[in-house]
Amino acid sequence: MHVLVEREDPGRALRDRLAAAGRGRGSLVAVTGPAGSGRTALLAALCADAADSGATVLFAASSSSEADFPLGVLGQLMTEAFAGPATPRFAVPYLTDTDCDAGPPVESRPSSEDLSTILLELAVQAPLLICVDDIGQADTESLECLVALARRLDGRRILLVVSDLPTAQDGSLGSRLRGAADQRIQLELLSRAGVGRVVAQRTGTPDDALSARCHSVSGGNPTLLQALLDDCEAAPADSPDVAHRATLGYGDRFQHAVLTCLGRYDETVTRAARAAAVLGESSSTELVSHLIGLAPDRVVRLLAELDRAGLTRHDKPVSPAVRDAVLDDVATSETAGLNRRAAQLLHTRGASARRVARHLLAAGSGPDPMVDVLCQAADEAIADDADFAHRCLEQARAQGADDRRLAGILVRLTGVEWQLAAFSMARCTANVRGALQEIRSGGAYTAAMLRYLLRQSHYADAVEAVTLVGERTGDLHPADLQDLRLLIAVSYPALVDHLGYPEPGPRAYQRTGPAILHRVLTQQADSQDPIAAERLLQAAEPTSAAFEDVESALLALIYSDELGRAAAAGEVMLDRAARTGSAAWRARLAGLHAETALRHGDLTTAVTQARLALRHLPEPAWGVAVAGPISVLLLAATISGDLTAAAEYAGRPLPQEMLGTRYGLHYLYARGEFHLAADRPQAALADFLRCGELMRAWGIDLATLVPWRAAASRANARLNRPQQSRRTGAQPARGFGTMLRHHSPVSDSRYRPAPARPAPDTDRAELSCTLSDLGEAYRSIREHRRIRTTSRQADRPGEEPRVIPLLERLVAESSGSDGATHEGPVTELDGHPALSYAEHRVATLAAAGHTNREIATKLYITMSTVEQHLTRVYRKLNLSGRNALPAAFDRLVARG
Repeated sequence: MHVLVEREDPGRALRDRLAAAGRGRGSLVAVTGPAGSGRTALLAALCADAADSGATVLFAASSSSEADFPLGVLGQLMTEAFAGPATPRFAVPYLTDTDCDAGPPVESRPSSEDLSTILLELAVQAPLLICVDDIGQADTESLECLVALARRLDGRRILLVVSDLPTAQDGSLGSRLRGAADQRIQLELLSRAGVGRVVAQRTGTPDDALSARCHSVSGGNPTLLQALLDDCEAAPADSPDVAHRATLGYGDRFQHAVLTCLGRYDETVTRAARAAAVLGESSSTELVSHLIGLAPDRVVRLLAELDRAGLTRHDKPVSPAVRDAVLDDVATSETAGLNRRAAQLLHTRGASARRVARHLLAAGSGPDPMVDVLCQAADEAIADDADFAHRCLEQARAQGADDRRLAGILVRLTGVEWQLAAFSMARCTANVRGALQEIRSGGAYTAAMLRYLLRQSHYADAVEAVTLVGERTGDLHPADLQDLRLLIAVSYPALVDHLGYPEPGPRAYQRTGPAILHRVLTQQADSQDPIAAERLLQAAEPTSAAFEDVESALLALIYSDELGRAAAAGEVMLDRAARTGSAAWRARLAGLHAETALRHGDLTTAVTQARLALRHLPEPAWGVAVAGPISVLLLAATISGDLTAAAEYAGRPLPQEMLGTRYGLHYLYARGEFHLAADRPQAALADFLRCGELMRAWGIDLATLVPWRAAASRANARLNRPQQSRRTGAQPARGFGTMLRHHSPVSDSRYRPAPARPAPDTDRAELSCTLSDLGEAYRSIREHRRIRTTSRQADRPGEEPRVIPLLERLVAESSGSDGATHEGPVTELDGHPALSYAEHRVATLAAAGHTNREIATKLYITMSTVEQHLTRVYRKLNLSGRNALPAAFDRLVARG
């Protein structure tokens, strides 16, 4: 017995009828169901059961391509019944291969009664099962014979089963035959539970997630479901993307099955399906009716038929895969026409611009461009779907418009392309040319285009543009002019003279990001400014127009030493940017996150985020702002003691114009710290003093921006200039702990160690640096044992070592002093060449049993760098390998 999922009751009913026919109670059964519902499979299962029971089985499948071939269906039945020497003379024409499409000659055709008699006689020897699939597509002559047979079934051992769509034409012979049925069986789509059972049968195990997806994609249509599972099985195991697309219905078998099901219906059903596919989620009876020009009551019936087949649900395509399959079979010109008419229909009915624009994009250029709708859709989508906004604006520009509208399109397009990091030199040049043209003409979008030039850092063009705007400030709205002046003052201060300094105004009206940041940098901020920055960030969306506001608000929190607030707000904005797919936003926000983490002492996060920033956005697209993440990487490498990596970052070519921007201040400071760590205090001092010169000139001399005074103090101390060191170090860098740390190196040695003790709330990087300077103070008064105690405090058991290299240097230097116990790095070992500071750090950890990976993690360097250092150590000390390191260092300790 052959049992199909959720076809148990129909199968049982047919088997009961077959058993009754074997007892002389012949009958006619009509099985109806939508295309793909499994009518053929149900008839095949019945035929198999009948053959197993000893009955004679005749099966024929009707086809629309043979509907005009006389007696074509009956010929199939005769072929199965008389494929041997006892074939009756009048059956021969149905069994002969002929090129004639007209069937047997009319004069040789027996009557319907004669033909039905032949079939009746077949039931004398054994019960007879006759199944005709898709009876509605059978030829007229065969239908007449079957109608005649149906009238003579009473008392015969014959079961006649016909199947058809439920909407065959009324009054046709096929509908008359179905109407005469003794029993009618209607097949429905599979339920979700039924789909789960089929999936379990095919895969061998229940899978709720796959079952739910299969039900959603196939609509419960058995034919579509089997095709979907076929595609899933055929997907390569080593190609997860292909396998995933197969589960969504984008395999070849599924797409073909959709078209096969649709092909079972007449042309009007296909037209309705195409209209519904074009309209998508907007599909309704009214819109489909207008789109294909049929009366609404007729469209109701057509859509109901598609719903019953699982191709649509509530008049809409059941899944994107079904929608795409339906449209893939339509000529491009026809699809374009449908989309254009759909756009017009939706627009006149007040649909959203985004919904209308989707059809305009699908239609391509046309006689009615609807440019305003495309621009409005771009404005609506820019915060959450920048790619869609970009396509809308591209088509709007391609459609052509007058100069004013074109300028509006261009300013939107340049902003969206920046968001998407759609960077190419040709496109960039075109956008710059358009921006300058708008600015030179004094157009309405001057302010927006100037922000674009500054952001993209076409510095020479930006200087020209700022100069032009400065000469015609009266052309700008006062609010736009003030916003530009504030933006330039806080980020591009070298250009302030071209446009003018921001004018003071009521604080309540200056809650923009640049205004808040300007007050912070000029030390005019109050307690409400961090709150205002947070509120701005909470309401902000990651659009091109909002970038300067968001960046400035985050920087205001960072420079106000509100690192916790800055980190929290930055993470929220990063999440929003990730959802929109904006590469530029993600890059710039990652750079700010890196700066926050660095100031918090979290070097690992700082380095990770800075590298992410450079990965999201190509360096040419950063312009002068690239100095931000590069500075973080340079300073992090310096602090962690990886001077090789630091040298690489310091040597990377950067735009010279950055020195006229806020970004350049961070770079000068980071490079100065690198020079200081590399024993080039004169070069370091030059960078620190250059920072101070620029910050004073620009009126943003704030220690939390760049602690140039404290840094210069340390450089002077290294140059043995205590008087200059005290003068430059007068201003604290940040926080109580930082103030003590940067002041202590130039104080009288009698008082240095005590005040240099770190404050309890000092962050991790600051704590390590404070302890390093405390070690420097102890060295100055020859307290070498306290240096080693301080070293152990900096690298406490159970805590990840942070910024320790400077302190390790002090321990190393203390080893050679009177009374030292030689616990640190050596200058020589048994007469061999001296190890460098970096080599000694790596060798010490290796001798203690750490793996290369652990050493790399502890010292924030690469495994390759670890291996290079160890190779040089083995060569300098003439060691055979890693195993010889512990003994070599034991000899050092014993010698002390």
